[in-house]
Order: sequence, then C-alpha cells, then structure tokens
Amino acid sequence: MTLTTWIRRAAIATAALSLMVSDDLQAQSTSSSAADPPPPVRDFEEQPPTKLGTKLDPASGWSESPRPAMLRTQPKSRFMVSTHNCDVRVQNDWLRLKCKGAVGRVNQLAGATENAVVHISHQREPDAKGKMEDKRRLLLFVRLVPGEISLFEVTSIEDGYNSDWEGPVSLVSVDWSNTDRGPRIIIQPEQLSYF
Repeated sequence: MTLTTWIRRAAIATAALSLMVSDDLQAQSTSSSAADPPPPVRDFEEQPPTKLGTKLDPASGWSESPRPAMLRTQPKSRFMVSTHNCDVRVQNDWLRLKCKGAVGRVNQLAGATENAVVHISHQREPDAKGKMEDKRRLLLFVRLVPGEISLFEVTSIEDGYNSDWEGPVSLVSVDWSNTDRGPRIIIQPEQLSYF
C-alpha cells in the first residue's frame, strides 16, 4: 500500500468516526416523538446508479440516500450484521452499511480492496449511572462497480465471562457481474457458522 493510499484511507476513516459521533449526538438531541419519514427504497438491479466513479463522502447526504431493495431479508436474530440490525444506504456509486454492535473483524473475500473502506469502533463509555454503554459500530463502504463482485465476511464478537470471543458470521455481497442489470446487494448469515 502506498503512502498516498494509506493517507486517503486514514482520512476517510477519520471522517467515518466523526460521522458516528455526530450521529450519536444527533440521536440524543432529537426527541423520540418526532418520527422522521422512512427513507425511500430503490431497486438498484432495475435502476442502477448512473453517477459512477464518484469520490466517497462518508459524512454528508446519507440520511437522504435511498435504501436498496434487498433480495433476502432476515428476522431479528443474533446476527449483528443483518438487514434487521443495520442501516444500508446507497449514495451515487457507494454502498454504506452502518451497524450498531460488536464486530471483531471484516475479511474481504472478493473484489478490489481500493473499492472498500472498513471502520470498526470498539468504544464503550460509562453512562450517567456508571453502567458501561455499548457504542461499538461498524461502517463498511463499498464502491458499486459494473462487472465486479465484492464479498465480505463480517464476524461478530460475543461478550463472555471477562473476555470476548468470535460469534456469528454474516456475509455481505455486492454482485454487479452482469452489466445488463444493476448491482444485487445481499446480506445473509453464513450457513457454515456455528449459530
């Protein structure tokens, strides 16, 4: 990895971290009675992104960005990375997966590494009563590239007796191998996982 690439990724990771902090502050300041309308859902297989090759802006415009129509959805489960537990958005040619919870690691199994940015936060803070508040987060940005498949394995962390261990595994797939359609975005539990 060149120094320029490392600096670019560090800048994006810093912006992603500031985004998570600002989201937490915004969530605390908004009242629960004021419900925002849900963001639009768009089928990107039928309506692929038209702005390609854009620069990733991890901090702005995501709240108005559409959610992708998913091929598969799961009910609420122990899998931290799922369609139920994560906010998935697409802005221009970038997919953002934002999950609250404990992630141990993310392995990229397919796709160009320069088209993905991963940020994992393991932050825990004491609340007003001294109890540890879990603010662990995952941010995964994936560029949507015609003709490319990107595949990620996301491993959750389970809290144990004074230690953590690897928990359920989820797969995040972005398949735009067929350029006659748009990208197919799938998030699912790995079938070989022990849960």
